[in-house]
Amino acid sequence: MGLYAFWAGMRYPTDAIALNEGVILISIDSKEISNLAEDHPQLAENLKGEVTRFSEAFINKIEIISAGSIQQRLAVLLLQLVGRYGVDRQEEEARLPVFLTLEQISEIIDARIETVARAFSQWKRAGWVSSDAEGWHFKCLNNLRELSHG
Repeated sequence: MGLYAFWAGMRYPTDAIALNEGVILISIDSKEISNLAEDHPQLAENLKGEVTRFSEAFINKIEIISAGSIQQRLAVLLLQLVGRYGVDRQEEEARLPVFLTLEQISEIIDARIETVARAFSQWKRAGWVSSDAEGWHFKCLNNLRELSHG
């Protein structure tokens, strides 16, 4: 926790909650990690990789939240997921074998579940998207792209 802040030379307190018994907490002084990273290139490379993944996720979240309306945020999220995990991709179509609940999606885009469900219902009626046991099926990715740009 706090890896990005450590790498950037920042100091701040961090809180965490363990949701099960048996969690082992290891606290390492940031100066010690820095010294180890200087002496062990593989550790430095792994730390940089983690910071990169954290930064990418953070930037993606900012893109989603700042996209505008709920439908725009939903479109940005879905396009990000298709870009990363989509299969059977063609220019206008893709399948997303990722199973997120409406609750999970609503948390990611910071919206009420009912609002997300309404957006999906509209898109399903319009033929843009469908879902089944294999995941989400997108038929009109350009519509989502246009929507995501406002």
